[in-house]
Amino acid sequence: MHYSRILCLTLAAAILTATGLLFGMQSPDPADALSNCTTGPDSNAAAEAQMVVLINQARAAAGVGQLKVSPNLQRAALWKSADSSAYGPTFSHTDSLGRDTVSETSNRAIDCGYSTSAAENIAWGFDTAQSAFDAWMASPGHHANIVDPNSVVIGVGEVVQNGVPCWTADFGEIDDSGQATLPAVPAPPATPNSSMQLAAGINLVAFPGPTESITQATRHLDGILLVIYRWDAVTQTWQAYFPGAPDYAQDLDSLTTGTAYYIIMRTAATWSY
Repeated sequence: MHYSRILCLTLAAAILTATGLLFGMQSPDPADALSNCTTGPDSNAAAEAQMVVLINQARAAAGVGQLKVSPNLQRAALWKSADSSAYGPTFSHTDSLGRDTVSETSNRAIDCGYSTSAAENIAWGFDTAQSAFDAWMASPGHHANIVDPNSVVIGVGEVVQNGVPCWTADFGEIDDSGQATLPAVPAPPATPNSSMQLAAGINLVAFPGPTESITQATRHLDGILLVIYRWDAVTQTWQAYFPGAPDYAQDLDSLTTGTAYYIIMRTAATWSY
């Protein structure tokens, strides 16, 4: 099982710049640990359900099984997202009670009723499930947790603290879902979306179009597309496409459906693909 930690500094800097958040804000109070698991804040059930759908769509694309919702991991994820360790200077997998989801002796997942350890993704500052999911997909460790074939259940918690959305996803290898059902993964639309808005500067997107050559997919961005980056988890390197550069200087020759890319634009534009 993979246990992800904080995003690497280079990726974290890009994400924090894109969200416009700064460290140094006042830390929130710890979550109300009535039983080392019970929390006061209400979660955003709709956003959490959307995250489960997005993760299961990614798993379907990777050819691995769908995750059911674990009530116990759901509580653990919600507790973590409501805790002072969910964002800012204290951002960490280790919560304010000294627990993570890996330790044998101080384990948040076990405190919340799950029978063993769990893998965990965390993020803060992303306003939507899609943006948090895209950031995880662009990070090798977080992506590995999402598509881990050994995982069978998931719990997702999203809590807004002092205006900051805090996200946690816990993944488990033992099915304790009972009768819990996951949100249905919608079938792909008959006609996929054919355009999206790109802002000037850095855009982190999961390519929604059909897999096609990068020159064909970006044909409407001539003169305003600066570069496209993709992290290759196999080679542990960044791959890049520079418009107009010779073929020998290019690392990317196609865009793949559902894959995360950094698209850097000279100006804002509508991208038709």
